[in-house]
Amino acid sequence: MLIEDPSGPWVRGGDGRFLIPAAPGDGARFLWTHEGRDDDGDGLFNEDPLGGVVLDLNCPVNRRGPWDDPRAGKVAMSEPLARALADLVLARHAAVVILFQGNHGCLAVPGGVPGGEVDVQADRPLFERVTEAFLAATGRQQTGVLTLAQARGAPASGAAMDWMHAVAGALALEVAPWGPHVEGHGEGHPGVALRDARYEERVIQARSLDERALLGSTESAWASWLDNTRGGLGFVDWQPVELDRGRKGWVGGWEPRTIHDPPEDSLGSALAGLADFSADLARSLPVVEVEVTEVAREGELLRLGGRVPNRGRLPPGLAGTRG
Repeated sequence: MLIEDPSGPWVRGGDGRFLIPAAPGDGARFLWTHEGRDDDGDGLFNEDPLGGVVLDLNCPVNRRGPWDDPRAGKVAMSEPLARALADLVLARHAAVVILFQGNHGCLAVPGGVPGGEVDVQADRPLFERVTEAFLAATGRQQTGVLTLAQARGAPASGAAMDWMHAVAGALALEVAPWGPHVEGHGEGHPGVALRDARYEERVIQARSLDERALLGSTESAWASWLDNTRGGLGFVDWQPVELDRGRKGWVGGWEPRTIHDPPEDSLGSALAGLADFSADLARSLPVVEVEVTEVAREGELLRLGGRVPNRGRLPPGLAGTRG
């Protein structure tokens, strides 16, 4: 639901279906919220949604707010389930953690906040090999290694994957089974192409160049999928509604099971190759063995020489997290 508000943070873009952050001098601005009413008269609409704290916002690494977001929890690791998951990863000395979540359709590596506490450059060759293996197993395409912020198209504050990388030292990956590029336009996916994608981007003022690069890309990709693969089906155009106290609003947007969950006939595309990729990672886990290469006795002293080779294809640790 869109609600007209002079201080609202959103405006309708060149393609009127989608919203973009408001810039100085923009006209009609909107609040963007779930459809509903202000039953208690406090000016907020549906301020108590179902769902509770999102575990992927409840971790301490790169936790940047907003601090009043109830989905992130009052403090980092405030949720028993988040702490239990962290304890499990630490107790098992997890080498690889894959989080199957999101709707960007890519493989993402740590780095939820541009310029934040996580730097993956020291391990970039490893992430490049893993990304190549993901693309080979799934047949998908993406532009090289993508950080979490790049894949999602927005900063990810307090992401679990950043904690897994920085604190647990695990090879942490986010795999999004569904996304705007999962259904291609090649063989087997000719596309509908009933109309050209109407989405029009514009330059958006952001707090940094890194953030500006993220804004707009996600909606643009979904708009192209909607128009060129689905023929526009899956989005309800905005319809005006009358709200209490004379406020004006519009209801519409994405239909259920379109961008957050794959439609039923897209499940095969969303899951293709993910089991093979996961099995290949499992077969590649580090296997450390101790080999004794020298035994020498000098009186009461026994001197041993040896080495500890890794028989697996993945390294036993990450270069960027070693002390």
